[in-house]
Amino acid sequence: PASDGKRIVTFFSSSDVFTLDLAGRLLWQRNLAVERPQTRNDAGMGSSPRIVGDAVVVQIDNESDSFVTAIELGTGGDLWTVPREKVCTWSSPVAVERPEGPCVLLQNSRGLELRRAVDGTLVWSWRGECDAIATTARAQGVLYAPASGLAALPLDGEPAAPAWKSAKLSCHIASPLVWGDSVACINRTGVLGVGSRG
Repeated sequence: PASDGKRIVTFFSSSDVFTLDLAGRLLWQRNLAVERPQTRNDAGMGSSPRIVGDAVVVQIDNESDSFVTAIELGTGGDLWTVPREKVCTWSSPVAVERPEGPCVLLQNSRGLELRRAVDGTLVWSWRGECDAIATTARAQGVLYAPASGLAALPLDGEPAAPAWKSAKLSCHIASPLVWGDSVACINRTGVLGVGSRG
């Protein structure tokens, strides 16, 4: 779930979005699989919603009708929807502050997209083999993308190539964790790897 401290937004594997107040009363709901019946993922949806300003951003990547949508947090109304590549993804959107204003980072197995949260306009995209489950982490102007190991991409400007890449820091299902000068990943065999952010 996601929360702004006043409301709680949940996204279920059925593609239903529910928003509750802190007392548990339903404020609004959206049945996205009913609204877009070609949406389906045989393994279920697994992305978390992200609140960015007044928008709830929901990423629905699947084999059929893939899209990202922004829903108005207070009313449940449509803000914008953008089609996505037809590929299964369970990673979650990441809120990012940029000179253009609040943005949202989207990830699938083919790369990253940064879009303006207010209208869905594409700011930049980066093509690279990313993990479909672990979500990119960000810290101090750097994105740490689970991409054939771990790739450090500058957040300012448009990333052309990673500042560095490490095959030893490999994520599987768990997202990378960044703290201080360190970054950590848990690989496919359950081994924790810790490295320097520099």
